[in-house]
Amino acid sequence: MASVIDTIIVYKWLLQSTSAALYSMVSSARANGLEPYAYLRRLFTELPKAKTVEDFEAMLPFNTSPHHVTAAYS
Repeated sequence: MASVIDTIIVYKWLLQSTSAALYSMVSSARANGLEPYAYLRRLFTELPKAKTVEDFEAMLPFNTSPHHVTAAYS
């Protein structure tokens, strides 16, 4: 019985932390003048291609221009 309860607790924690991370990304995009859906599309499209620290830093919302995100990923 303890393993079932542990599994539920871990699942609930994982779901909450994932929701918080997604909410944080959407809030950061809005705060930087980006359309959240287009920013997330760009982020999830370009993230697998990132290899260097500079690549990752270029994807941060405050390093992204609204024109680039809206034009390419809307």
